[in-house]
Amino acid sequence: MVHPVSRDSLRHLLFALVLAATAVWLRGTLIMTTEVIDPLRADAFEYYRYAMNLEQCGVYSRSLESITSGCTTPARSDSVRPPGYPIVLMPFVEWPPTAATLLRIQWFQVLLSASTVMLIYFALLPLGVVTAAAAAILSVLSPHLAAMNLYVLSETVFTFMLVVFVFAAARWSTRPSLAHALTIGAALGLATLVRPTTLYLIVCIVPLFAWLARERRAGTAAAVLAGFLICYGPWYTLSKFHLPAPQEQSLALTSLHSGTYPDLMVDGRPETRGAPHFYDASYAERDSLAKVLAHLIERARAEPYTYLRWYAVGKAATYLSWDIIAGAGDVFVYPVKVPGFATHHWLGLTHWSMWPLHDPLTILALIAAVLAWLPPRRMLERPASELILTRLLALVFIYFILIHVVGTPLPRYSIPIRPILYGLACWIIVLPLRAAWRRVRTR
Repeated sequence: MVHPVSRDSLRHLLFALVLAATAVWLRGTLIMTTEVIDPLRADAFEYYRYAMNLEQCGVYSRSLESITSGCTTPARSDSVRPPGYPIVLMPFVEWPPTAATLLRIQWFQVLLSASTVMLIYFALLPLGVVTAAAAAILSVLSPHLAAMNLYVLSETVFTFMLVVFVFAAARWSTRPSLAHALTIGAALGLATLVRPTTLYLIVCIVPLFAWLARERRAGTAAAVLAGFLICYGPWYTLSKFHLPAPQEQSLALTSLHSGTYPDLMVDGRPETRGAPHFYDASYAERDSLAKVLAHLIERARAEPYTYLRWYAVGKAATYLSWDIIAGAGDVFVYPVKVPGFATHHWLGLTHWSMWPLHDPLTILALIAAVLAWLPPRRMLERPASELILTRLLALVFIYFILIHVVGTPLPRYSIPIRPILYGLACWIIVLPLRAAWRRVRTR
């Protein structure tokens, strides 16, 4: 006889495999029916050059001359971008890049995206099977998560690493141990190697787990921090002390500076939306933090209501919005020829069904991110593992919003937190229904 627990595990695994297979089919259909126009441009070309120099010349650099010369031209190392995504690309790159090269990268990202769907299902099981299944299904159907597989950009890998981080936290919530705490920190460190947005999240995560731990609080906090430092510490040390002066400060300043334009427009002109730095003639003059802040204060005094609305509400709303503003529009970053969402019935159905759900789900996730911190009551009573996981999801969700309220709130950067958004939204829908059902059964 099969043990009941084994049967439950098998059912969960089979359901997750069905979700993954559906995700592979939808995403694979999208890449086979959609052609990206000039796919290796801007950020994508930088990532590709980093990977190519690593694979071919053994140096971490964006230099193009070293690649085209077969490494005979010395390449100067730099640390403008973290190495996580270029390292992932290394097995797939070649020079010159071909359509087959891009297709290999796309299919790899499709498989990684399908794995993300499986992981988010298992990660959210402490919130209940219905919540986990609903959030995973929404992740399968998400046109944004699907479309990012088209591009040589870090969103797909970063989303995967964020979900690995959530999965590790879910494991700790059900079976607290120092090993699981170490894994949480390591997953966050690897995510930061892909995109440095999460660099300051460790400052929030360490005290959170020290607070949530019932015992060995100091040990848990130390384990999380140690895991993070083991994975991210070597790159931080190398980039700060052994590589030529990077441009992180200027990139951060650019984000802060561009974010000071209300609605990401210059003087409210629609044609400047998403790229105000290209249209403001005096933009380059503000080349320091002091000048940017002085300009912001001056404009805020002249238009207090406009800037209050922008920083209090507008930035968060822009960051969480559907349309990718600084890009090709809708769910696309770079322009495409005849997107599969317009030509394929099932792909079109996913786009058609998810678009009206986006705003309600976002609002529900925001509500859940607040309610997660309330102490358990009769109608909101939940086990310890659920309490821990919802508060972690809420913290990550709020952190990403606040980081982009300070900087530039481009909607593209909210795509990696979509699985977390869906998890919070589904949890807040299911929670009162589950409580009502328990009352009915009790009576």
